[in-house]
Amino acid sequence: MHVHHEHPSIKAIANYALEKSSADPAFHTTLQALFSQTQSHVGFVFCERLINMPVQVIPPMYNMLCKEMQWAIDDNEPYTFSHYLFISRTYHLTPDEEAALLNTAPHSKGPTSKKSKKVNTTQPVPETAPDGIYLYHPEDEFIKLASIHSVDYHFTTAAEPREKDSFGLDTRGRIMLIPAERFPELIAKMSEVYAPPS
Repeated sequence: MHVHHEHPSIKAIANYALEKSSADPAFHTTLQALFSQTQSHVGFVFCERLINMPVQVIPPMYNMLCKEMQWAIDDNEPYTFSHYLFISRTYHLTPDEEAALLNTAPHSKGPTSKKSKKVNTTQPVPETAPDGIYLYHPEDEFIKLASIHSVDYHFTTAAEPREKDSFGLDTRGRIMLIPAERFPELIAKMSEVYAPPS
């Protein structure tokens, strides 16, 4: 974000991150310090995938990203980052929506034959988030754990208010900042947790 900091699109991303991080003064101050100097460079990581694209594609993508950045560094290109900034999406459920989610979760039905009594058909009950914030991307859980700062926020241009019985989600955003030295460890953890089925 430093090499192209004068480009209007990069300025817009930086201003957006500063605006949304203002809810967390420590995060906001850190971003201001990172964006206003030239020694440490911040890499912006944008990762959106197609609907129903499995999370197992993410660790190899991040591995390739690291390799390509190393090749660029070896060629004296400006890809040495001190931090990575992730901007992602979340959604919020009201207590009523969470209750409806729990009520529609698959429940085990008693065994119907002697043979099926030996098979455990109990499905885990979905966990509810204490703040009602849920992730679109499962890998964001590990990115947040690796981050030094994270903030959830409402979008500036809010969608029209939903009525009680309307369809859709209350989408929101999340910004996370991780130090560059934690990135390889993050990728290793995601590779372990989201290993492709064998």
